[in-house]
Amino acid sequence: MLYAFKQQLRELAKNKNGEFLGHVHSRVSSEKVDTISEALKNLIVVMPDMIAQVQVWSNDTRVPSTEKKLHGFMLTYLYHPVDFIPEAGNGLFGYLDDAYFVGSIYSRAMSLMDHDPRKGAAALGPEANTVNEWLQITREVIPIESQKIDAFLGELVDGRLDVFDRLMAQQEQAHHNVF
Repeated sequence: MLYAFKQQLRELAKNKNGEFLGHVHSRVSSEKVDTISEALKNLIVVMPDMIAQVQVWSNDTRVPSTEKKLHGFMLTYLYHPVDFIPEAGNGLFGYLDDAYFVGSIYSRAMSLMDHDPRKGAAALGPEANTVNEWLQITREVIPIESQKIDAFLGELVDGRLDVFDRLMAQQEQAHHNVF
């Protein structure tokens, strides 16, 4: 399933590059839009590899149970029909919030596992070196959404598990207000 997801993301990354670039350009005023877009696409395309690695780490006894729960919430967020940037109508850009969420959990898990980011994690290889950089770029492009995701992750780790239902209800209400 992750392989098919990765193939789907790769195809989206190849197609309609102007659409993705347009979304990024509408959110950042920089002459580095091409570089920023490429970094964001990379984060999105490696998302299935990060999911696979987080899944492996979630079975490790060194990872606290609060962090292991994030894996389940990560999958729930990915499959939830309403999120911060919907895929429908946004193409590849619609996966940016998902990739940020997954990348944030991946980064947390990598630090807990004491992985040296210069060596890379098995599933990602050399891309593991740049995940934190990609996350920072994402924060600049989708600041409101990334702040909500960061707050959401913090509440989950603090044990406030109702935050997911509350946040998704707010997003669903906002989605209905737009239409």
